[in-house]
Amino acid sequence: SSVKYVGEVHKFCFCSECSRPMVDPVTVSACEHSFCRACVENFSQCPLCGQTSMTLERADKTLRALLGELNVECEKCPWKGYRFQLEEHVKLECKGFSKQEVYTFQD
Repeated sequence: SSVKYVGEVHKFCFCSECSRPMVDPVTVSACEHSFCRACVENFSQCPLCGQTSMTLERADKTLRALLGELNVECEKCPWKGYRFQLEEHVKLECKGFSKQEVYTFQD
């Protein structure tokens, strides 16, 4: 599912590979550049600087918090809230998603 972001998204929230706010953000240990895990998990070097040591770590707490507090809208109903609340909303509250639809969103 796609997420509709409301308002400004800080430039540090964007993944340079997919040009979207990062999902499941990771940081390359050696150079400290951050990306979506899915965008770089199979790379042999950092796409920004060419660093060949591609040990990935979970992004720091500050970046994860910044991403989690992005304002979003549900694509199936009028609900608005923070990105970290979206998965719970969809699973427990939203009437627009059928039980057959699978919705997963990691931040």
